[in-house]
Amino acid sequence: GQVNQGRIMSMTGMSLQARSFFVGNPRVGKMMFMKTPAAAAVVPSRITVWVRHGSVYISYFKPSALMGAIEHGLTKPGHMLDMKFGKIVHEAAH
Repeated sequence: GQVNQGRIMSMTGMSLQARSFFVGNPRVGKMMFMKTPAAAAVVPSRITVWVRHGSVYISYFKPSALMGAIEHGLTKPGHMLDMKFGKIVHEAAH
């Protein structure tokens, strides 16, 4: 899924080109939710793309850090997502 944050912020009068994309895999999510339903606070994870002064930026928090903050047992699947996010961002940037 995605959220057009630029459109939302336009309601405040702010001009912003930004979208957040929710990235996840239901099978991985199921594994995390079985460990703790609190995983729903960070799954699916989010990558945000925005434009500032003609340059495009991509940002995200490392899933391993977010998931590890919820429960230590989620750090390992979080590291797997770190690698996938790195690939997504690399491909998007090139």
